[in-house]
Parts: sequence; C-alpha cells; structure tokens
Amino acid sequence: MSMILIPHYSTPSICYSFPNKTLISSAQNRSTRATHNNDQNHQVSVLKFDRRNVLLGLGGLTLVNHPNLARAAESKKLVRLAEFPTALDSVISVMVPRPRRSRSKKEKEEEEEVLSIEGIEFVADKAVKFDVHVNDDEDDLSRPSESQFAGSLVFLPQSRKRVRTSLHLGITDLLEDLGADGESSIKVTLVPRYVQRPITIGRIKIDELGSKMSETPPALGESEAYAAAESTSKKVVEITEFPITLDSVISVTVPRPKKCRTKEEKEEEEEVLAIQGIEFVADELVKFDVHVNDDEDDLSRPDNSEFAGSFVYLPHRRKTVTTSLRLGITDLLDDLGADGDDSIKVTLVPKCVKRPVTIGKLKIEFLK
Repeated sequence: MSMILIPHYSTPSICYSFPNKTLISSAQNRSTRATHNNDQNHQVSVLKFDRRNVLLGLGGLTLVNHPNLARAAESKKLVRLAEFPTALDSVISVMVPRPRRSRSKKEKEEEEEVLSIEGIEFVADKAVKFDVHVNDDEDDLSRPSESQFAGSLVFLPQSRKRVRTSLHLGITDLLEDLGADGESSIKVTLVPRYVQRPITIGRIKIDELGSKMSETPPALGESEAYAAAESTSKKVVEITEFPITLDSVISVTVPRPKKCRTKEEKEEEEEVLAIQGIEFVADELVKFDVHVNDDEDDLSRPDNSEFAGSFVYLPHRRKTVTTSLRLGITDLLDDLGADGDDSIKVTLVPKCVKRPVTIGKLKIEFLK
C-alpha cells in the first residue's frame, strides 16, 4: 500500500483544497519513450516520458475551476474492462472482478487487497487530479471522509513531457467497511477533478501485495512525538543498517544489478529505485524527498536532475501504515552521466515527519 490524501468538497466541485482521507497506495513511477499519440483527437509532440512524475497529496494546493472540467465531472458513462485503455474525459464506472473473496483474518493480515490503476498517461505540463470511488453512486458521490472514497491521484505541473505512471490503493479495510468482502467484483468510479489535457487509463485490476495496515497501535505520548521537518542533522549509513528510522537526512549507497544498458534494454525495462517498508502512524502528515547522487550539504531543487521524487501522505486514521515508493530513474541516471556506475547514492530528506518513520530497505529493480 502507499499514500493518502484529502477531505472537503461537494460533488462535483472542481475548485479543490485538499482534505483528509484517502488511501493512496504505492504510486509507482514509470517512464518509457513517447511516440506520436494518434489514438485520440489531438496531437502530442514526440518527447521522452519523464522519470519522476507523481507527487502525491501536497496539502493546501487549490485547483482553479474551469468550465471544461466541470462538464467532464458532470458527464458519466459505464464502461467494460475490455474497453480499456480509455480516455478519462468523464466520470467513468467499471466493474472489476476480484480474484479472491471472503478471505480469513490471517490472509488479510498477510496480504493487502490492492486496486491497481495502471497505464495512466498524460502530458505533464498541467496539474492533474482525479478521485477514485468504490461501490459508490456516481449520481451522488461520497465525500472523502466516507468509506466509498478510496483515494486520489494528484500530479503537479512539471514539464511538457509525456508521463506514464500507475496508482495502487489498498482496499482491504474499505471493503470490510462497505460489507463487500464477499462480493465477486467491485464497481470502480473514476472522477476527473482537474484534467486540462487528455488522460488515458490503461487498465484497472485487483492485486494482492504482502504489506498490510496493522491494527490501531498503542497511543503515543506528546513527549514521543517529534518533528524532523527541514532537518539539518545528516548521516551516512550502510545498506545493511536498514530498517532505519528517518530522523535525519540519510544517505546510503545502493548497488545497481545492471549498468551500461543498451537503448533497447532501457526501452524494455525501467530502472526503478524501490523504497520499501515505509512504516508510520497514519494520523499525521508525512513527507520526505528523495535525491540521487546529490550533495547532502547543498541539496538540489525539484527542477534539478538529482531530485528523484517525493513521498507525501496526508492524515487518515490512527493506524500504522506499511507502504512503499518506487521511482523510475533511467532518464535521471542518463542526465547525471551515471549509467555506467556500479552504485548510486540515495539521500532521504525528511520534510514533515512528526512521528517516527521507519524505512525498511532500498534496492534497485527493473520493471517492464
């Protein structure tokens, strides 16, 4: 699982300031190479997909109302899974089968049921936001504080490149709250809230991942809470020292299984920095930045190549969350001239950490 967001709006309002509920599970950033997009009624320049594309749940951002957006949120249609990929140009509802149902308590503790929205593709120079509802009435959509509201994808403007990414939402507890654990399928509704350019949704499916929200943890006293925002404390650690508490700026050298890959190999597989076992109590804002091959004494800005991405989780419920973050770094390493290096230096920078955050492990993966 992975991140969360927001509360406070009336449907289908587009002017949106972030509220307080949502389970945005693992946002998995993925980049590929772009070609002309002739499948839709628009032309897109030929550009490389960017590697770091999703910044989730930045609190306080207000998106301005736009008449085209309002029309998109008012238009509704029911589609079949076989019709994907599809354009998110209206409120879309689809029935998604569940591979397993009526699982035991132990099975639920071992594996989180995850709603995966994959192949989310758009040009990255405009803000993007859409909400995800489960078993909701598209004519009377629930507020973010209600169980039917599963999460949101939020993307802040970056550059005029095409982005391809995915969104993963943990829904085990959600289905229990809705009394839908025994159902063979769920209705998923995607609601465009801020979409100024065409967005394509590749596919929607149910996965099961081996990380799960635990039950309510023991209460923490005020003396145990602490803030590490804009921390000036720094340390270099070994990869063998993980799991580790993110209570300062942490740098670690991460080995790369492959280097000097060919252009064809890079097009087939994205090199991904996986930050796993991110664990914290979910009732406080959590944000940390990720830098690659950066100087921890003079960290780069988000528009520099060394800045790989951010993890943001807005307050939800007082439960312990275990989640992960994956950032595509193929283009980043090319930009830094580090494709031939045996390892990379990863720096984690806590920006808003009011309770202990544990990082389980860091590693390099390759995803097709």
